Amino acid sequence: MLASGSTGGIRLWDVRSGTMIGTDFGGHAKKIVFTPDGKSLISFGTDYDATRWDLDLASWQRQACVVANRNLTQKEWHDLLGELPYRHTCLGR
Repeated sequence: MLASGSTGGIRLWDVRSGTMIGTDFGGHAKKIVFTPDGKSLISFGTDYDATRWDLDLASWQRQACVVANRNLTQKEWHDLLGELPYRHTCLGR
């Protein structure tokens, strides 16, 4: 993964494919560093402010399950993930 910054925000890139991951997200673009474990990105601005961005997919999945408090329905799964085989997305639910 590669991170780049500009006045438009921060972009994450898949280095192997050369494609952008997701969309730009707001944040300081003066300096961008990954944490040693690669699970977070820290962006710094000229105002000496810093923001930590969580990049860990498992963390995002856990948080989505906490917020939704349920699995995707089969219709939601099909609408979002097409023909991938349906499975429960939140363990223990």
